[in-house]
Amino acid sequence: NCLVFDRRQLRDKPWLTGLDRAIRENPDCERGVMTRQGWAYSANGPNSHGENPELLVQVAEGLCDGPQGLHWYGHVFLMPDCGGSECWIAILVRTWLRLDSHSAESVLKDYRHVIAEKNAYDPGYKQEEDDIASRHDSFEDAVEALTAKIGKFRRDLRDPRVVRCEEPWDGVVIPIEGPPPDSELDLRIWQVYGFMENLCSELGKRGT
Repeated sequence: NCLVFDRRQLRDKPWLTGLDRAIRENPDCERGVMTRQGWAYSANGPNSHGENPELLVQVAEGLCDGPQGLHWYGHVFLMPDCGGSECWIAILVRTWLRLDSHSAESVLKDYRHVIAEKNAYDPGYKQEEDDIASRHDSFEDAVEALTAKIGKFRRDLRDPRVVRCEEPWDGVVIPIEGPPPDSELDLRIWQVYGFMENLCSELGKRGT
């Protein structure tokens, strides 16, 4: 556990040393792996078919409430059925739940619960074709593709915008979310994480 800062700042801010030591020496001052390094990796990923490698990267952290306040993550994993065969997926994910834990394995297990089980994500807008979700033949190719997606990531083109407000009754204002200019909502995330299958399963349970 440590403060997240550039060590070069110690040259002109010596008081950071004492704060950093207090954080490191107190076991109750926990800093999760995503806070410390911004990524979680497992060679036997819980969300990767056949316990293959899996990577989760924090792309952009939500800093406020509202449509521009959600968190963005990049995810690489092996999907069991891509048109009849396995394939590696590189995808950008937008969720209102922040992910962090004491170990990479815990982060990835929590991710499975939040995304694949609770479906706690919103589809994002794509800047161009295949820049949210893409299929690949190897883990390395998928990571390279995710790196390219992150390199051209522009939040103002990805998040919905509040385009107008309605006042259904006095004193209450409801923001209406709209798309960024010249952008298209990418719904393939539903296919990747099985949203439609989960929805049909849940509706089937309620009908019985």
